[in-house]
Formats: sequence, C-alpha cells, structure tokens
Amino acid sequence: MAAKALGGSNGAAIQENSSDEALSCIVELTKSQGLEFRTAEALKRSTSYRSFCDKCVALQDYLSKACERKAMRYAILKIGLGLLIEDCRRMDLAVSAVLLMRHIHRVPSLIDQAYPGYYVTGLLKYVVGKHVNGHSTTAN
Repeated sequence: MAAKALGGSNGAAIQENSSDEALSCIVELTKSQGLEFRTAEALKRSTSYRSFCDKCVALQDYLSKACERKAMRYAILKIGLGLLIEDCRRMDLAVSAVLLMRHIHRVPSLIDQAYPGYYVTGLLKYVVGKHVNGHSTTAN
C-alpha cells in the first residue's frame, strides 16, 4: 500500500528505503543505552532483515500520516522504540537490535497506548516538538 502511495514501481527498493531510518534509529538507541547492538550493515545481513523491511513499510505509512517533517517522524520513531524497549523489558526479554527489528511492527500500537487519541487527532507531532525545535511546544 505504501509502495503505491509513494508512486514507486519497485516495491523492494521502497521497502529498503523505508527501513533505513528505522534501522539507524535502532542502532543509535541500542548503542546509546548500552544494549547489545550491531552496525546497520551487520543488521542488513541478518535473517530478520527481510521481514523487518516488510514491517517498515506500514510503520513509515503511520509516521508519514503523523507528521510531514522528517525530523519529527524520526523523533516519533525514537519515542516509539523507547516504548518498545520498555515493553520488552517488562516481558523479561533480552533487548537487542535484532529483537527490536523483530518487534518493530508494535511501535504504532505502543505509541497509541502511551498517547491515546493523539495520532487520530493530529496531536502526536506536539509531543515531539521540543525534541526537534529545541524548546517545548507542548501545552503545560
């Protein structure tokens, strides 16, 4: 669906492009939090990568509808991956880059649970405004 929306005829190329942002965010978060991580190149060689790319198409569609600015989409993704890490820890799963790849499809539902109604009303972008603009744009 997202491949058609982007006007591309090569679905595999679009899937790979939509996964690059998510993959770099996973690498950044796992490295910064001291979790087991691999480089983006190593993760692309993993057996989970193909499925990850498929899941990222729907994730990219979700993020694109949440806001137009790329920096804000990345901030929303980062928040969503943080929620995913917390959720995996609650389930006593050993968090790693590969685990996040396998569970990436859960990010939209975790965001919706943490911020009920924000996505459908277009308010999700205000949650991350402070991360992008350097100051808080959310209501106090």
